[in-house]
Amino acid sequence: MTEPGLPEEDDLLERTLEAGLRRAPLTGAAYERIRASVAAEWRVSIRPQPRWSARRWSAVAAGLAAVVIGAVVLLHPFAKVLPIGVVARAANGGLISRRQFLPDERRLAGAALHAGEVLLARGPVLVELTGGGTLRMAAGTRLQALARDQIALEQGEVYVDLPPGLTRASALVVRTPLGWVEHLGTQFDVTLSQRLRIRVREGRIRLRRGSQTETAAAGTELLVSATGPTAQHSIATHGPEWAWVEGLEPEYVIENRKLIDFLQWAARETGRRVSFEDDHARELAERTRLHGSVSGMRPGDALETVFATTSLRYDLEDDLIRVSSGG
Repeated sequence: MTEPGLPEEDDLLERTLEAGLRRAPLTGAAYERIRASVAAEWRVSIRPQPRWSARRWSAVAAGLAAVVIGAVVLLHPFAKVLPIGVVARAANGGLISRRQFLPDERRLAGAALHAGEVLLARGPVLVELTGGGTLRMAAGTRLQALARDQIALEQGEVYVDLPPGLTRASALVVRTPLGWVEHLGTQFDVTLSQRLRIRVREGRIRLRRGSQTETAAAGTELLVSATGPTAQHSIATHGPEWAWVEGLEPEYVIENRKLIDFLQWAARETGRRVSFEDDHARELAERTRLHGSVSGMRPGDALETVFATTSLRYDLEDDLIRVSSGG
């Protein structure tokens, strides 16, 4: 039956569409097939990934090793190892420490110095060595601390003071491109520029150049060039050339010390020896106790200050400090 006014061809088209859109409900078998297909897709989506290959594990291990090595390199300077020495004094710009991968660091008085550091002295620097004695650096000196008993001088001037009685285990070797300088119980100065100069103030040193060795005693200067033999001649152990060294002497506490001990200290610091003009002067020096302070004074000024408080007299004569009773 057609609606009024609807053409016959339109009625036929409507019935055809209705018949085409009508579908029979899904059967149980159809639902089962759909469920199986969904389950299969779900299992594929959660399937574990294949194990990494040996090559991928090797790459990861190499990366981790690089990280560990980098951490060791960066953290090594901070390891708690015994320092080679401690900065006692640093003037006019101080001491600069340079380390690989780390920024430059200024080292003030009290700072510990360790092997591996490259040190640049912008002003005069006094270092108290862990094994005993001192190392003094002139302004402009650059060196590398290699170990407690070795430094490598790259440029400039250093003065090594290892007091008598120090054990061989506390020896210090100064390495340079033109030879190694070894102490044999001594005070010595090493300067490196176009050539190597070694001045021995007390005791002896040994110079090693490849398979060759040479020794020099107090009052001797060695001049070493890149080519040619070593030149050797006599020098004074006191005077203007040693002034920078005397300006960096360690603090000496005189309170309740014997005068004779102070005299021995002043003699070593000025490159001289003590000579008593009479027995009475020696006896007074051995029993006189000092009081007060000479802190910050050069050895020469300290001598004048101390003797002003005693009945003794002193004179500087060449390489001697002559002491007399004045009576």
